[in-house]
Amino acid sequence: MKRIPRLSCLKEYQELMKLYHEDRTHPEEGSLVAYVTSGAPVEILDAFGFITVYPENYGAQCGVQKLSTGLCESAEAEGYAGDLCAYAKGHLASSLNPGTGIPDALPEPDFLLCCTNICGTVLPWYEHLAEIHKCPLFIIDVPFIFSSDDVPGAVSYVADQMKECIGVLEKLTGKKMDYALLSGIIMRSKEAIRLWTEIRECGKAVPSPVHVPDLFLTMAPIVVMRSSQGTIDFYRSMLKELRDRIAGGVSAVGGEKFRLLWDNIAVWVDIFRFYRFFAEQGACFVGDTYTGSWSQELNADNPVQGLAEAYTTPYINLNADIRVGVIDSMRHDFSAQGIIYHANRSCKPFSLTQRIIRKQIMETDFIPSLELDTDMCDERLYSRASIQERCLAFMELLSQQ
Repeated sequence: MKRIPRLSCLKEYQELMKLYHEDRTHPEEGSLVAYVTSGAPVEILDAFGFITVYPENYGAQCGVQKLSTGLCESAEAEGYAGDLCAYAKGHLASSLNPGTGIPDALPEPDFLLCCTNICGTVLPWYEHLAEIHKCPLFIIDVPFIFSSDDVPGAVSYVADQMKECIGVLEKLTGKKMDYALLSGIIMRSKEAIRLWTEIRECGKAVPSPVHVPDLFLTMAPIVVMRSSQGTIDFYRSMLKELRDRIAGGVSAVGGEKFRLLWDNIAVWVDIFRFYRFFAEQGACFVGDTYTGSWSQELNADNPVQGLAEAYTTPYINLNADIRVGVIDSMRHDFSAQGIIYHANRSCKPFSLTQRIIRKQIMETDFIPSLELDTDMCDERLYSRASIQERCLAFMELLSQQ
C-alpha cells in the first residue's frame, strides 16, 4: 500500500472546526441564527452578527458519517421524492425529527437566506424549512448564465435583491447596516479566497503536493466561515506547507504516475477509501471543479455590487460551453492526463451537462475520461466493487497512453 503523506496543518484545521461547531452547538443567549445556502452572500449576515448554519455542509457531514441513507429513507417515508438531493432529504429529515442525524448540529433558526445560484432544489427546500421552523425566508433569485452577455443584467438584478435583503435584516435586527464593517468583512473573505485559490493552484506543480481529497476535507472554512481570521490563518499555514512540499519535491501521492481532474461534488459516503484507491494506483487528482466554486473575486470598495458580481457567476450557474472552457483550461494548466466525471444522482445541475462537456472536450483534443454514475451521500446508489472495477479498467487505459 502506497504511503499518502498527511498534511501536518490538519491539526490546526481540526481545532478551527471544533470552535466553529461549538459556537453553533451552544450559541450565546440572544444570538440570531440563520440557515444559509452555500452560494449565498454570507458576508451580509456576518455584518449583522448572525450565527450562520449551512444545511448543505450538514448533509456532507452526514454522508461522511454514513448517516445519510437512513435519513434519506426517513424523508422518503414523509413523502419526499426518492430522486431528491441527498443533502436536502438528510437535512429535512433531521428538521422534521429533531434528535436524528448529527446531535446538536442544528440550532433553531431565526432567519433563512436562500440563493438560487447553486440549484433549483434549494428553493422548495428552504420553503419547507420556513414552514417547519416558522421563521422568515428571504430568497435571492439568481438567473442562470447562458452567455457572458447575460452577466451585466443578472448582476444588476441580484444587487437590487441584496439591497432589499439588507432592508429586511435591518427591520429584523433593529440595526442599520454598517457598510464600513461590511467592507472589512469582505476584505477578509477576499483574502481567504485568494489563499484558497493559491492552494488549489499548487496542484499545477509536478509532482502535485496536494490530492483533491485534501481540498475536499479542508474546504469547509472557505464555505462556512470565509470572513473569519481563523480561516485566513489556517489557509496561510496550509499554503506554506504545500509550497514547502513543492520546494522539496514531495508528492501528495507517492510515485505519482497519473494526473487526473475531478468534476462534481466529492463522494462523501466513501471519501477515504474511494480516493485512496486511486492513490494506490499512483493516480493523483491534481484539480477539480467543485472546490473552485468559492474562488470568485470580491470587491470591497463597492460592497453590494461586488457581492452581486461574485455570487452571480459560480461554476455551477454557468452554461455547458463556459464549463467546457473552464475544464479545458484546467486540464492544460494542471497537466492532467485524464478526467473523471462524477455523475452525481443528487446534484442535477452539476451532472446534467457532463455528457455535453465530455463530448466537446474529447472532440477538440482527446483526453481519456470516465463517467461514474453514483451518489455523494446515499449508499443505496453507491457500489464500491463495481466502481473500483470500472476505475481499474480506466487506469489500464491511461497506462497504455
